[in-house]
Amino acid sequence: MFGMRGTNLEQDGRWGDKNKKLKGKLKFPKCFDTKVTMNKVNMEVMRAWVTKRMADFMQGTDDDVPTMLCINLLEASKTPDPRDIQIQLTGFLQHNARPFCEELWKLLIDAQEHNGIPESLLQQEMDALERQQESTQQLADRMRQRAAHQSSSIPPLPGSRYTRNSSPDDDATNTAGHLARARAAQLNASISNTPGGSRIKRESSPFQNDDRPPSPPPHLRRRARNGRRGGGSPPPVPPP
Repeated sequence: MFGMRGTNLEQDGRWGDKNKKLKGKLKFPKCFDTKVTMNKVNMEVMRAWVTKRMADFMQGTDDDVPTMLCINLLEASKTPDPRDIQIQLTGFLQHNARPFCEELWKLLIDAQEHNGIPESLLQQEMDALERQQESTQQLADRMRQRAAHQSSSIPPLPGSRYTRNSSPDDDATNTAGHLARARAAQLNASISNTPGGSRIKRESSPFQNDDRPPSPPPHLRRRARNGRRGGGSPPPVPPP
């Protein structure tokens, strides 16, 4: 038996390195000249950014292949080459590969200079949080204004302390009237408890009619009712 010898793609000069040819033809951003050491980058933050930003560039296409390809290219080497990443992603992103890789590489440079997390991403998160707090505050203000408007349009219930046009001054006046009447009732009670107070009260009170004759006893009232039922005239009521 004899063995067969051959060459692989790297050893065959007919194929060459296509990436080298593309690197010589394409134009790349200037930021690609800065090397990035991936040990100084927080990859959890960058994975989340790549996933979100790739979805924006893919315009809603449900395809995670370019996302995983980009992440794998970043993690494959300690100092990845951004030119290779752009060339590999061109088949998926077409003309958007260059702006995506430029934005990605600027974030990586920012991350290795600021303890692994890009400062621009932190600022974006803070701005988003402030906008969310402002919108929440505006919503709460609108709800309070709506509740105040609804409460002012509802008529007051009968017996309520305040009416729609009432004020604290009116309530103070009412309270003073109540106190005056309570004081008068207390004074009348003290007069009634003194000797001869009932006579003084009857003479001084304008609300009692002492000229009215007293009512007859109960047995005379029953006799008068029985006489009316029998058709006769009721017996005369003796004067008091």
